[in-house]
Amino acid sequence: MSIVKLSVEMGNSDVETYRFDGPMEYVVGRANDCDIQMPDTHDYMDISLHHCTLHIEPPKIWLSVQESKNPTFVNELKIGPTVGQFRLYDEDEVELGPVRMLVHIVEHDDADSYELVGVSGHGMETME
Repeated sequence: MSIVKLSVEMGNSDVETYRFDGPMEYVVGRANDCDIQMPDTHDYMDISLHHCTLHIEPPKIWLSVQESKNPTFVNELKIGPTVGQFRLYDEDEVELGPVRMLVHIVEHDDADSYELVGVSGHGMETME
């Protein structure tokens, strides 16, 4: 079974790891209705309310950026909404303001190496 793991490092060095094991779309941003929500504070104003969407079909993952004045970078390459869906690969790094997201594509999940801390929706688990 293939899964996608996403390690999200906040500007303050806190890291949350998400595990996606089924097809889905998740919105990332500061708004309350985002699936992966960033703080709505001054330090995170470089992240839009609805900044980007992750389209996940393990082992594949794509990123699409919303219309925004705030930049999104993948491996230091600026990605804009005109790109459409941008394919992400294992060990790609996505930057949204002070937040860094690292993509991991795993063919066989080594569940023993993570401690489950909660579940947020069908197909996505938050891990530490």
